[in-house]
Amino acid sequence: MADEISPNTGEPISGETAKRWIDKYKEKHPAPDEVIATFYGSKIINQILSQPDCIGIRFYHAYDDTNIRHLILVGVDSDGNNLWDLNASQPSDEGIIAQFGANCPPWCPPSK
Repeated sequence: MADEISPNTGEPISGETAKRWIDKYKEKHPAPDEVIATFYGSKIINQILSQPDCIGIRFYHAYDDTNIRHLILVGVDSDGNNLWDLNASQPSDEGIIAQFGANCPPWCPPSK
């Protein structure tokens, strides 16, 4: 388990472990319309990772103004600081914050 912020934070797990953990989540959230995953394309992920000093991405769980759950992505520097401007009123090329991924459901893989 990771206990630091670095480009090496995180590690692979087996498919068996991933399936067991995902199934456990689904058991705790059984509603058919419950979001179980969110897809983000490589373009936005690469934009975040290409920012100066960015060593990784932090994923925030959030609710919008209508109480719909979202996953927000933000770059992180080697000191653990988020690379964002929380006072910005519009998206910008500096401090890129990503949202609007494709939630599952409805955008699930065939073997959901």
